[in-house]
Amino acid sequence: MRNVRRFIIIFFLIFPDISYSSLPICNLSNQKIADLIFDISRNDKSIHNLTRCQKRSKFLFSALINNIDPHYIKYADQSLKSNPSFFIKFLPLDYKIIKYAANNLKRNKEFILNAIKSNIEILQYINPILLDDKEFAKKLINLNPKSFLYLSYKLQMDLDLAIMALKSDSDIFPNIPEKLRSMDKIIEEALISHPFNYQLLSISEKEKDWVQELKILPDPNQSLFFKKYLQQEYANSEIGMNMFRGYKISYQAENYPDNRVFFQNYPVKWQKYPQINNQFGYKISANLNSHHNWRDKFAQYPKLSQKITEFLSQKISDFAINSMQPIAIWEISDQEIIFNLYSIREIIDEEIDEEIINVNSLTAIAIWEDDQWHLNIIDAIYNSNIQTDITYKNGHKRFYIWDLYKDEESNIAIIFKIEDEYSEYFKIYKKDLMGNFKEFYQLGGYYEKIIINPESAEMMD
Repeated sequence: MRNVRRFIIIFFLIFPDISYSSLPICNLSNQKIADLIFDISRNDKSIHNLTRCQKRSKFLFSALINNIDPHYIKYADQSLKSNPSFFIKFLPLDYKIIKYAANNLKRNKEFILNAIKSNIEILQYINPILLDDKEFAKKLINLNPKSFLYLSYKLQMDLDLAIMALKSDSDIFPNIPEKLRSMDKIIEEALISHPFNYQLLSISEKEKDWVQELKILPDPNQSLFFKKYLQQEYANSEIGMNMFRGYKISYQAENYPDNRVFFQNYPVKWQKYPQINNQFGYKISANLNSHHNWRDKFAQYPKLSQKITEFLSQKISDFAINSMQPIAIWEISDQEIIFNLYSIREIIDEEIDEEIINVNSLTAIAIWEDDQWHLNIIDAIYNSNIQTDITYKNGHKRFYIWDLYKDEESNIAIIFKIEDEYSEYFKIYKKDLMGNFKEFYQLGGYYEKIIINPESAEMMD
């Protein structure tokens, strides 16, 4: 209870002048809001005793949702549950609260497009009419190809939509309706999207001459080689959690440092802050002192920055595009560049949980062909509010360009390190028959030691 009182004191210090005069029926004083938070934190059943006026208080419910339980939003007044700018703030905490949204939000196209950035499974709860709208379906797939899995059966049987989704996400193939999945156009796109989809074909489909020419089967010997290669070249063995021996991925750009034409860290810092549930939380903040114009770093690649801007402008605002930082640029060959742009933004809004940040990230391979650049997207996060977690070294799952690999025949593979929850692991991308880079092999996860120092609240590894 001491932490609850501490929260109330902090509340008075930070928000002494908050006015609730805009509430349609009555005002709530700071003291009254603080008392309600204190009472509900002690006895959750007391939330049932809130008046209509209290149920309309944005600050009261933002504090309850952020600090006690996101599902408390179901007790809010309908005016809050139908307010898109209010409701969307809390989806990163638990996407399932979307079921408490008012019906007008569940059929609001703009709201849904923003909401699925938190979690694609939100589409389970929206108005089914939207999932039967082809033009809206295109927007959903463009933002996240896995949207295809939630469309109406009629739209899942649409050849254009299936190919659109399959080109961006090879995992779509086994979920395409069987009648459509047996079409040659779909099979061809599935094999181009990922060669492992060959294993999902029927015996008769596998026996087709053109399929035999297009298929690429995994080589077990090559997989075994990469397992040994990655461990030998990039892994440091150490004692991990529970005294088990694990690995830490090290030696970035160990073998091809000259191909890395630009690199910088995006430093973040963990800060400890008091919560009202007798615990402390950890929030992340950017600690970037220099501000690069990422386009300057692409000056030696004419028209590439323009291509990147055109692509991102369909996903995020100009402000978000201009705020991104160049993290890494690698030259794979004279006509192939791999890069990562990244940015986080702390959200200055007293109604949003302090652990939520806004993230933009683009990891892609740029290929010069037919006098223009083509982008092969490896990983992307578009203007997404993400709840950070100390189980991730930098707050959330991230891709890092780690190194290149070349065999005796000068075939090139790209090695990525993936920073995941309490772990990190390798992914290798190689060219397919169409000249695009696709995931070929994964090894891990490796143990990454993460320690939060409760005194300094800084991360050390």
